[in-house]
Amino acid sequence: MNLDTIPYNKLYNAMVALEEADVFNVKTQGFAILKKCVKAKQERVALDLLKFIHIDPSGDDNAVFYWACTYGMTQLVEKLLLDPRVHPDQPCSEEQNAITPLRSACYEGRIDVVKQLLADARVDFQKNQTRAIRNTVEKSHLDVLDLLLKQPDADVSAGHNVALRWAVERCNARILKRILQEPNVDPNDAHENDQSAVQLVLQSDDVTKHIAALVLEDHRSIYTQAQLDEANGVGCGGEKSAYLRTLKPKPLPKPVEEASSKTTENRFELHIYVHVKQE
Repeated sequence: MNLDTIPYNKLYNAMVALEEADVFNVKTQGFAILKKCVKAKQERVALDLLKFIHIDPSGDDNAVFYWACTYGMTQLVEKLLLDPRVHPDQPCSEEQNAITPLRSACYEGRIDVVKQLLADARVDFQKNQTRAIRNTVEKSHLDVLDLLLKQPDADVSAGHNVALRWAVERCNARILKRILQEPNVDPNDAHENDQSAVQLVLQSDDVTKHIAALVLEDHRSIYTQAQLDEANGVGCGGEKSAYLRTLKPKPLPKPVEEASSKTTENRFELHIYVHVKQE
């Protein structure tokens, strides 16, 4: 029996008949049909096929689970998570760059699936988080980003604050505001030849005034008068250029040791003055 030619709504009955006649054929054809159903977004049919104990859903490096997460099939994901043969954190060999189910769900904005995966102890959030957060920022899924950043030990600054730079490049104010709420974000940080978020808003003509203001008015941002002058020279007018001309430089703060030393010295001088005055 060739299951490929049978309509989805008749697959289950066909599999029942096939199992009674030829268990081996169920094993060989069953998984391929299961994966086909999932990639065709036939969640109900896929759930029915999982009733056949001879079908191993973990074949092809857990491809069935990966596509179920990608397409947001929450019922199927829940069912597969109960199967000990399924590994929920295994990258899909059918995709480039070894994308895990969590990263794919984040990229597609499948927040309910992301919740299911984060609740499973077998999913390594620390291993996934840098790229998962980046994928979420890339596709502007604010609800998923907020969920990820609420995880214990979440670090949106990983990868030299690449998520922050991506939010600036895409001029996404909502995502940018959420990232800047995190205490460990550094708008001045950049990796090797990359630009920092501060450099991006100063030097790129594609960055709007609103995005520039969000970054430059953040208390952690640092920039010199020379950088402001250069930015105004590069710009060709408009609201952003006018805004930049209103700014004053925000240099590096003085080292804590120096400030502490001066405070101690001032206290010493005040003590001597009071002592002499009393005499």
